[in-house]
Amino acid sequence: MTLNDLLDTYWRHAAERSPALAAAVEREARALLASGRLERAMRVGDTAPDIVLPDASDGRVRLSDLLRTGPVVLAFYRGRWCTFCTLELRAWQRVLPDLRALGAHLIAVSPQDEHEISLMRERDRLELHMVSDADNGIARRFGIAHEIAPELREAYAQAGMVRPACGTASDWSLPLPAVYLIGTDGRVAEAWVDADWRHRAEPAEVVERVAALQRR
Repeated sequence: MTLNDLLDTYWRHAAERSPALAAAVEREARALLASGRLERAMRVGDTAPDIVLPDASDGRVRLSDLLRTGPVVLAFYRGRWCTFCTLELRAWQRVLPDLRALGAHLIAVSPQDEHEISLMRERDRLELHMVSDADNGIARRFGIAHEIAPELREAYAQAGMVRPACGTASDWSLPLPAVYLIGTDGRVAEAWVDADWRHRAEPAEVVERVAALQRR
């Protein structure tokens, strides 16, 4: 079963349990598609911003430094509270050995704080390099940050979902789930961005694209 097959199955059950939330999600997805948000997202061929990322030893590393040793896969997700994201990161964990064997770096980026990241890592036994993007600074530079509409916020509250823990952010800004494969030349080699956050890049397909990039 692919990741998106799994997500579709989850969504069917979730929509049956909470029709009001499902309807709000559908309206939000349609509004995002109509907003032109995707046109502002970074595209294939664009030069990726030289962002600074926390590293495993509590230091900082530039994207350009990572690119000296191999391509980088940046996977943006919303947070631990989002079941779609939980299922996605588990799928990334399964292909992590394949990406490492290809010499690629995988960085998972979300606006949730370090505490939420630690809880997620421990709960799902993740070995991923997970980065807290306070205030969606990185997501904004890639053109994929957006704010959840008030209607959906209310639907989340009625469904018992707490406000996402998003670092120091005071709003409801979140990244569109997106995956960018950045080549060692600093350019975006592949991009998977969808205004409907119920759809995600297939990790197995990303591995195939990384392998193809490394053969060029």
